[in-house]
Amino acid sequence: MSEKQINIVNYNKPLPPIRISDLNERTFFNERDTENPEIRDMFKALGIIESFGTGIGEAKRSMRENGSPDLFYKTFDVNDNVTSVVIPVNEEYYEIKNGSKPKKKVWIETETKDFKQKILDSGYTNKTKRIEVI
Repeated sequence: MSEKQINIVNYNKPLPPIRISDLNERTFFNERDTENPEIRDMFKALGIIESFGTGIGEAKRSMRENGSPDLFYKTFDVNDNVTSVVIPVNEEYYEIKNGSKPKKKVWIETETKDFKQKILDSGYTNKTKRIEVI
């Protein structure tokens, strides 16, 4: 997290057929598969999720409605099992918080080299095991 943006990292890629480029280009994912349909159905029944495949579109609409820049999914090397979304700060919020406009336009950090190194330094390895809920 910084004054310019929030980076959220998930140590998995989207499940096929969804690709990271789809996350940037689309707002609905009806063909999305889930690793654990029982948990998905339980979350739906408990009201924790409203529908299947709508969360990214809802986040994009909310960002647009409040005047924020679009969120952005970073593209890593095809061998990296990582998904990272960048949520840029709204310039109006920045101005309220800091008492002045940003010196330069708030930008999305699209360069992944430094960010990838931060992920690797955090203790993440490709050997991270999946936890299965039974």
